[in-house]
Amino acid sequence: MEEELEEEQSNAELLGDRYRKLLLQVESLTTELSAERSFSAKAESGRQQLERQIQELRERLGEEDAGARARQKMTIAALESKLAQAEEQLEQESRERILSGKLVRRAEKRLKEVVLQVEEERRVADQLRDQLEKGNLRVKQLKRQLEEAEEEASRAQAGRRRLQRELEDVTESAESMNREVTTLRNRLRRGPLTFTTRTVRQVFRLEEGVASDEEAEEAEPGSGPQPQESDGPQEVQPQ
Repeated sequence: MEEELEEEQSNAELLGDRYRKLLLQVESLTTELSAERSFSAKAESGRQQLERQIQELRERLGEEDAGARARQKMTIAALESKLAQAEEQLEQESRERILSGKLVRRAEKRLKEVVLQVEEERRVADQLRDQLEKGNLRVKQLKRQLEEAEEEASRAQAGRRRLQRELEDVTESAESMNREVTTLRNRLRRGPLTFTTRTVRQVFRLEEGVASDEEAEEAEPGSGPQPQESDGPQEVQPQ
């Protein structure tokens, strides 16, 4: 889970880098578009100015007298040459303007594509961010469940140790009772012994292996209604 989170974080960083690069491309294309539009405006202004100059020169030629026609012809020839150059330049600028328009449209199309791509990258980044937040929440839940499981295991381990100690205590008590039963049997085999009724009952309980702390409490006087038996001495014959 942590490796997946790290991978998602790395993907998110890569998307962020791509997003910044796309923004730089958008700014560059916008700058180029502004430059092309400015160039087209300047070219159109220059063409109009040349046309005005030509018109003014032609008007001046019409106003000159015949004596200056020879000189004016030279001027006209120079102006016509200049006009031809201007027309050629204007045609070149027109071609460049058409090309610039194509470049502008292409740049606008590219700009739209970049904007759409940026929006898609932002959407993917948002999805990855949501997945990352969900992953972090899931990790916290798993850590909390792990801590709870460890606490439960610790409690179970403590309970097992407690039961083990109780089992050892019960085993030790049973062994002690068995030793007492063996001792009493040996004494009975050696000769008659004198016991109270209560002692005889305890011996039989030890032999049957059902003695317990509760039964020992019930055997004490005053712990509840008991059968009317004599506590006087009785003689027990060896078995």
